[in-house]
Amino acid sequence: MATNEQGVVSTAQSAELHSLFHSQKQGILQSLEEPSSTSITDISKRISSLRTLVDSFGEGLPKYDRGRYASQITELESKVAILRAKEKPKSRFAFTKPKYSPSPGAGQSRASPTIPPPTSSQATSNVSSLTASSSDDVPCAPDSTAAAAASSTSTSASTMHTISSLTDTLVRPELAPGTGAYTLSLSHLCRCVIDLCPPHATDVTKPALTTLHAKDLQQCIMVAPVLPGSAMLSEMVDCLVIVGAQQNTFLDQHASVAERCVSSGH
Repeated sequence: MATNEQGVVSTAQSAELHSLFHSQKQGILQSLEEPSSTSITDISKRISSLRTLVDSFGEGLPKYDRGRYASQITELESKVAILRAKEKPKSRFAFTKPKYSPSPGAGQSRASPTIPPPTSSQATSNVSSLTASSSDDVPCAPDSTAAAAASSTSTSASTMHTISSLTDTLVRPELAPGTGAYTLSLSHLCRCVIDLCPPHATDVTKPALTTLHAKDLQQCIMVAPVLPGSAMLSEMVDCLVIVGAQQNTFLDQHASVAERCVSSGH
């Protein structure tokens, strides 16, 4: 694995991992949407191979990027767990009551017996017996609990937001209410002013940009906040970019870039 003098993977390796990871992830998501075409075992093996791919980069990959890839893999594993729980056969409970057929005239020929009231010790024993019997007859809940627990982990994954194919436009991400940390992908923009700084920078409940990917931007001005993750810029022509990130990657760019590198873990 090629690394620079700081022990970080090269920009080419980082770009290759990003492209390969998302290509394999999309294939796995497509298989999850059509489970009849692929077995759950095969999907699990593909997810394991995806984790092995990320682990092969070791400590050379920035800590935040490793965490982001790991959260997306965990989301895929949760979807597999939900799918497996749905396919597991559920137990069926059937209760039968013995039929009682009294003989004709039996109710008329026999007088109802008089039952003496039970003593206090007998009443306590009967109540205990009834409580134990009732708890044994309650059917167990199906496997929906396991499925709900698995689905709750998927909310931790970072949201991907994409903006592309715009000209002469003021660009600001329009995010749905409740969006937390998100990754932004920009592509095919021309003569645009791109403002990525949040209007409420001190409000922790507002959406937070963590990772930036920009490709094929021409004559654009882009201002971004300091990112806890990485910024990957490629095919930038006649652009002015102001960005700060844990790791900045520039591929084939012809732009004026003001950058600030943020030390990992601080």
